[in-house]
Amino acid sequence: EMLGVAFAHHAEVLATTSRNNPLRVWTYSGEQLASFPSESSNWTPAFSPDDSLVATGTWDWDTDVYDWRRGEQVAQLEGHGSTVWSVEFNPRNPRLIASTASDGTTRIFDVVDQRALVTLDGLANSEVLAANFTGDGARLTAANSLGQAVIYDLTYFSRHIAGQVDRQIARHRLSAGETLDSIRSWSLHTLNNRRLSDYAEPPDSM
Repeated sequence: EMLGVAFAHHAEVLATTSRNNPLRVWTYSGEQLASFPSESSNWTPAFSPDDSLVATGTWDWDTDVYDWRRGEQVAQLEGHGSTVWSVEFNPRNPRLIASTASDGTTRIFDVVDQRALVTLDGLANSEVLAANFTGDGARLTAANSLGQAVIYDLTYFSRHIAGQVDRQIARHRLSAGETLDSIRSWSLHTLNNRRLSDYAEPPDSM
């Protein structure tokens, strides 16, 4: 059973995941370039912005990151309390990766240090199934199993620790699992942390 597929951004390769089978990287012609066995099922894969790394969430509650050209695992990111459904690299900072899980949280990790930097719980009490960064890496959208979505404005967090989010997160690293309720915010409107599904149409500017 195929569970996920992702194209690389620049290299002409793609990654696939399937239940009880390895994460695999292929050429467009179907040649297998890499295979990474796992003791559990892998879910949606994602490539880093420069295509050097490929990551996937697992049933074992972690995110595994691989250098597919070298054929080796480079990181195992732990901190979620349930199945990790999706992963997404920050397009402006390949050290940062977001993951979503059945535990109701979205987490941002530092791939190099293998530490959780921020835990976002704007969709608590639900399975968070997907996340996606904006092209500039400044905002992150997450969606859950209840048909709801939330936008996290990471520049808001950046301002409150006085600087660029990628540099300042590195300087003010949080212990794994610490929740920052204060960074729940919206990119264009202050909506008191309401979810997108609360509105049939976009609200007027406030």
